[in-house]
Amino acid sequence: MDATLALPLLVGLIVVALFFDFLNGLHDAANSIATIVSTRVLRPQYAVVWAAFFNFIAFHLTKRLRRELNFSKEGQAELSRLFDRLLANLQTTAVGSGQAMNEHVTGERWPSKRERNERLQAAAGIIRDLWSGKLVSRDGPIKVDEARIHTLPEEPPRLAVGALSPETAEWAGHWADALITINQPRKSLREIIDAFRRGGGKGKPLYLQVHVSYADTEDEALANAFDQWRSNAVPAAISQTLRLPEEFDGACTKVRPEDMDQHVRISANPSRHIEWLEDDTAMGFEQIYIHNVGRNQSEFINAFGRKVLPKFNRNRDDD
Repeated sequence: MDATLALPLLVGLIVVALFFDFLNGLHDAANSIATIVSTRVLRPQYAVVWAAFFNFIAFHLTKRLRRELNFSKEGQAELSRLFDRLLANLQTTAVGSGQAMNEHVTGERWPSKRERNERLQAAAGIIRDLWSGKLVSRDGPIKVDEARIHTLPEEPPRLAVGALSPETAEWAGHWADALITINQPRKSLREIIDAFRRGGGKGKPLYLQVHVSYADTEDEALANAFDQWRSNAVPAAISQTLRLPEEFDGACTKVRPEDMDQHVRISANPSRHIEWLEDDTAMGFEQIYIHNVGRNQSEFINAFGRKVLPKFNRNRDDD
């Protein structure tokens, strides 16, 4: 390339990148405010102040980072390593056979579980071929006509399959890169893990999403779980076919507060939550996603950040 064109082109690309970054920052700030307000964690005016404060802090931190690294080759390499570490846990794509509530709006016939599994496995094959740079065409069960991705990942993300039963876990074991499931009674979790390994998943990563209800008192924690999460006490075979929130309300009319312990880890005691997490890691789960089902998200984040996760991590380090 002509040297007289190289500098203007470089400057132009930087300007475009900065403009995109500016717009992206506005979108991220708006999304964070909308999420905070919709979940009722903070009032709207406080949510705006929250977003503004952290954007202000991030601006000055990145200025300092740029100054420290000085954008030398060594600095760029260090920055690359930093982001590699930050993004390492994001290199997983979770897939599943779906729920009618999320997908019936397209107007298509809702397939059977067998057909959904067939389409899921076909979709996984298409995704992997696209990530490898192949020109992909399929006649079915998912039609694709000469699709190709031209910007490829250096290392394809893992494809983790969501499984709530031993049957699904065993079926996915031979083609999935990892398993992700949710908290269940220990016996049920063990059956799912064993089935996944028996089906070909031995040595593959295990991920777990845990639904917890934490509050200042046991009664409040139970009330939060029942108020916000009783619809998830409906068996998966039924919930996957329900289409409207009203149908979920009707399906869980017989669910009682005392039934929630089977579906949510309910406790006001941080030590109990630590014990549960330690039992999870002992079963082989290498990544655990903690979801507080109540609306008291600030209380949950503060308590787990101060009382649960630090001690849990120290116990793991000691082991």
